[in-house]
Amino acid sequence: MANIADGYICINSKNSDLLTDLKTQIKEKTRCFSYGGPVDIMEGEIDGLPYIEAIFSGRWSCEDAWIFFEQLMADSKYPFKDALIDSTMSGSESEGGSRYAVKISKSSGEQIITRKDTSDEKDWDD
Repeated sequence: MANIADGYICINSKNSDLLTDLKTQIKEKTRCFSYGGPVDIMEGEIDGLPYIEAIFSGRWSCEDAWIFFEQLMADSKYPFKDALIDSTMSGSESEGGSRYAVKISKSSGEQIITRKDTSDEKDWDD
């Protein structure tokens, strides 16, 4: 049996069409976003900037989700490529069985998601 990682991502963008497309894609990409459970997607606005948040699961890790977004940013045929590059992202993943945790981030203009190992910083409830 595989260990299930918990994932979270928040994507902020002034392009609401991008966010609508990402909501659809996240729901459809079950291999990347729904191992062992549903994907919960919320949306809102902070200081006039729309965002979506997704809570999901991954098999062993959530690396497939981060790669999914990086591949979209590299895809010249993706109609929202520039908007996705201009967006900001923050999130995390953790897998309690292996005591593995990562914070992710992407600033506007970046095409790679930064991963920071936070395993030693996380409070693991035993």
